[in-house]
Amino acid sequence: HRDLQRTVQPARHRIGPDDVAGLKMPVLLISGEADVYSPPAIIRMTAGLAPNCDCLIATGAGHSVYWERPALFNRVLIDFLARHAGRAGN
Repeated sequence: HRDLQRTVQPARHRIGPDDVAGLKMPVLLISGEADVYSPPAIIRMTAGLAPNCDCLIATGAGHSVYWERPALFNRVLIDFLARHAGRAGN
């Protein structure tokens, strides 16, 4: 029980559904289909709340998509950045 208390995020750092729904900037969420730390179901739910969100669930990857599927990760990230270049804060 004591170990769990140390790992729980303090309330002042928690982000809730209303916070996500209020995001103004473009958001890119990436998860692997076998990600146990940020499971695809949670990523999809979060993506559904954010008004300007792209979501990638990478097949054949866990939590480290950038390491396990680097070509896919780089392509998706570069495309996302190119589409939103110069639009910070919009």
